[in-house]
Amino acid sequence: LVQAQGWHACLTIAGWFLLFLLEFLLYLPGSTRFFLLLSGFLIPVLFLFALVVPALLSKFRIRKGLSYESAAAIISSHFTEIEDRLINLLQLRQLDPDRVDHALLLAAIEQKTERIDPYDFRQVVSLRPPRWLLRGSLVIVVLIGGAVILKPGIVTQSPERLLNYNMYYEKPAPFAFELLSDSLHVYQGESYKVRVKVSGDFLPAEVRIVT
Repeated sequence: LVQAQGWHACLTIAGWFLLFLLEFLLYLPGSTRFFLLLSGFLIPVLFLFALVVPALLSKFRIRKGLSYESAAAIISSHFTEIEDRLINLLQLRQLDPDRVDHALLLAAIEQKTERIDPYDFRQVVSLRPPRWLLRGSLVIVVLIGGAVILKPGIVTQSPERLLNYNMYYEKPAPFAFELLSDSLHVYQGESYKVRVKVSGDFLPAEVRIVT
């Protein structure tokens, strides 16, 4: 159940971040944004029914989980000293008492039970999140955190555009102008130098003023 919940949380967070990233980079049309928004709500629900719900059903024994034989095989793989004693014990319990000597059967069961009694099988079950899940969660947090630090618009602009899928958003130019001249007043016929600062990922080759 812990692993299922961890998978669900990681996939949901990663899925939403991927949707935000796509919108941030591509400035998608309204119909596509609506589809992404709908997917963002439906996919976590599908993950919930695919991962968490089966684990809950098994936990409360609504759905059949591991058989005793499968559980015994798993335990034997953790306690190599037990070998096949636990499986043999289960097989002895399944024998029909009418077909074998009852006293002999009880003695065999008691003998094998005494051999495995010193072992604490609770050591096999760990309620702590597995290490791979913690490492995977850390990687997702670092990647998302790094992307958000470099491009905050991924989480500040993209969600707004996805929610307002029926509105048109124009992709901004890859550069911006900053006017440095103090005054734009000039007498007709006189020359005037306009000072501007251009910044951005790409810079234009030339700048013109259209009147």
